[in-house]
Amino acid sequence: MIEASVRIRRARKMKLPDCIIAATALSGGFSLVTKNTSDFKIAGLDVVNPYSITR
Repeated sequence: MIEASVRIRRARKMKLPDCIIAATALSGGFSLVTKNTSDFKIAGLDVVNPYSITR
């Protein structure tokens, strides 16, 4: 997890907590649910905006 977080931080210049969140989602194969989708444009990361889900 640490190595993945560092790779993301070096490549994207993101804040460390965001890198850890992204690395966790990527390594676990999870979707990342956030309203702040613009900060998580990372290849292979499925990002879901909960406010864009229609009923």
